[in-house]
Amino acid sequence: MCVVFCEPKTASNVGAFARACAAFECCDLRLVAPSCDVGSRAALSAAKGAQWLVRDAMVASTLEEALVGCSRTVAFHPWEEDEASSRRWFRSVEAAVEAAPGGDGNGKLALVFGNEADGLTVADLNACECVCSLPMGRLVESLSVTHAGVIALSTYFSKREARERLARARSE
Repeated sequence: MCVVFCEPKTASNVGAFARACAAFECCDLRLVAPSCDVGSRAALSAAKGAQWLVRDAMVASTLEEALVGCSRTVAFHPWEEDEASSRRWFRSVEAAVEAAPGGDGNGKLALVFGNEADGLTVADLNACECVCSLPMGRLVESLSVTHAGVIALSTYFSKREARERLARARSE
């Protein structure tokens, strides 16, 4: 699995994403056209133990370039289904995991996130196999992109761990 962070604007969010990736054993961070210094002290400080992931992050010019080698793609978008998007839309990470579980040996699964201010464009959404919106209350407009990333990574990690436990139990 990999995380694709499109057009990050804040270096500390790059570091926070790296830390979240490492916490859930995702060792592939890809950045599309960052407008911040991804190697800055702010990024490395926010990575807290995952500085290596910031340093090793792929930096791509386009989303298409960042998705090379990925066979499944799930975009995370904060707002309700956009009629301009032609992709399947899920309203929970669990539903997205069922549709695009990853770890199937047929190429990487990419979790795609937009930048802090604008999210993903319609073109970005349409470049992905499916789109997921995280359910949340009405007191704020959206989650921070890194918090959304933590929720998605945690859910995928938990599902992967459960599959591995089941496989071990079956082989005993």
